[in-house]
Amino acid sequence: MSLQRSGISITEIAAHIGAELSGASKDLSISGMASLASATPTDLSFIVSEKHLTQALVSSAGALIAPPSLIDPKLDLVTLTHSQPYFAYALATELFVDTQLAGGISELASVSSNTDIGEGVNIGPFTQIESGVKIGDGCQIGAGCFIGRGTSLAANVSLNANVTIYHEVVIGSDCRVSSGTIIGSDGFGFAPSAQGWIKIHQLGSVRIGDRVDIGANVSISRGALDDTIIGNDVIIDDLVLIAHNVEIGDYSALAGQIGIAGSSKIGQNCTMGGQVAVAGHLTIADDVHITGKSMVTRSIATAGQYSSGMPAAPSKEWRKNTVRLRQIEKLIDRVTALENKTSHKAED
Repeated sequence: MSLQRSGISITEIAAHIGAELSGASKDLSISGMASLASATPTDLSFIVSEKHLTQALVSSAGALIAPPSLIDPKLDLVTLTHSQPYFAYALATELFVDTQLAGGISELASVSSNTDIGEGVNIGPFTQIESGVKIGDGCQIGAGCFIGRGTSLAANVSLNANVTIYHEVVIGSDCRVSSGTIIGSDGFGFAPSAQGWIKIHQLGSVRIGDRVDIGANVSISRGALDDTIIGNDVIIDDLVLIAHNVEIGDYSALAGQIGIAGSSKIGQNCTMGGQVAVAGHLTIADDVHITGKSMVTRSIATAGQYSSGMPAAPSKEWRKNTVRLRQIEKLIDRVTALENKTSHKAED
């Protein structure tokens, strides 16, 4: 299925993505983007590697984004040549998506009179905005959202339906938050006592930088005393838990189902695969890349790739390896005993 909107001229697309246009009529109009298999003559598609070239040769796409090395004379398509075709494809999608809500502020929204709302803001029905909230120009707030008192949204923030932002949260410009996400809820803080668990009220907040993209059903807890901090240009997948007082550096990327415990600090340009778990009060250096299902229990001071999850294997092989793993301690004792015996013989 292609991403559809009214037609855009191929020359406009080429200019937007910075590609070199060839084999084209300037009158060619593109109405959507689609995969090579499903594209029609009014669709734009793309290839990034030689393994897709055969499919491109028989595709019905009207135009194709491709690197210079894959431009084939047999391609009977308009071509947009770009040295980074996947990057160019990402830029092209901007032209075919419309996140602008319609209608300004819905009559069914509840907006406090003590709210500073910028120009071009749209607010969907059944959204509640409390007092002291500041909403920057061009913000798009979907239906059923909640924005707590004293929260600040910079320009062009987009909240999809049913996002909850607690009180006094700060969100930078051009951020996007998907449905079901909660920002600024209490962190998991309790003190043990003879009377049971005593709640530690979380007195900090959450500060999110510019151009941050947050997926669906993410939970970002407010700080206990200081703030939880998300840097600029961070991307966060669905179902991620970021606990109180966590700090995440600029340009880092977190895949789905990650859990980061309280007060851990993640550096800049870090990536984490799905289901990574990071223990609390750790520091992870810049440019650290952690593969899926890894458990991080100690700080990481050196850039590089780290792994700890065990890849899937045939059940029979996995059972053998698990038994052997449980025998490591005995094996170490035997090797140590042999080394000691050999060393005594050498001394004699």
